[in-house]
Amino acid sequence: TDGWNTLSAKLSMFEGNAGSWKQVKETIPVVVGGAGLAWGKGEEQARFHELEGPQKIEGDKRSPAGVFDLPFAFGYAEGEDFTKLEYIHVSNYIQCIEDITSAYYNRVVPDTVADMDWDSSDRMLRKDDLYEWGLMVAHNYPEAEVGSGACIFLHVWRDADHGTLGCTAMDKAFLRELIGWLDPDKNPRLILMPQAYYVQFAEDEGWPEL
Repeated sequence: TDGWNTLSAKLSMFEGNAGSWKQVKETIPVVVGGAGLAWGKGEEQARFHELEGPQKIEGDKRSPAGVFDLPFAFGYAEGEDFTKLEYIHVSNYIQCIEDITSAYYNRVVPDTVADMDWDSSDRMLRKDDLYEWGLMVAHNYPEAEVGSGACIFLHVWRDADHGTLGCTAMDKAFLRELIGWLDPDKNPRLILMPQAYYVQFAEDEGWPEL
């Protein structure tokens, strides 16, 4: 993004390793949280949390900034075999738990579990189809700190002018391509942050030059 408080962002896909990166597709527009970004709980979180900038909390309408694993994909289609990632078929029984008092906080679970101890959740089979395709972002995951934010996804956007409640959203066709391209054996990571911080870290970390 251009800064902490902007909802518009650019997403680029690269393959390779430090010093040898190849951009896979054209850079596309995406949107982040309606309030922008805040440092999240991903990889190297201690390092990033020492920097200036807001810190991600539940309900702040900010997408988490940092470096994150993408542990699984999900969608409304059954038995999708086009992705190498773990895949969850979203039915009417699947939900992501947002209740900070629940033992299942920040977990995607069916509502058939024996101890349904939550009062608030994100039902993933939505009438607006924003979760027709999606990826879990490993913010505050798998070990969840209460109140640091839950249920952070890459998902389908409404359009380029509407931010999310804390996720990153994009065109549906592109997202489906992204899910098909990702390979867990190649250790894919999402790097999301204001551009000034990305430029600051890119050379030392061996990240692609934008």
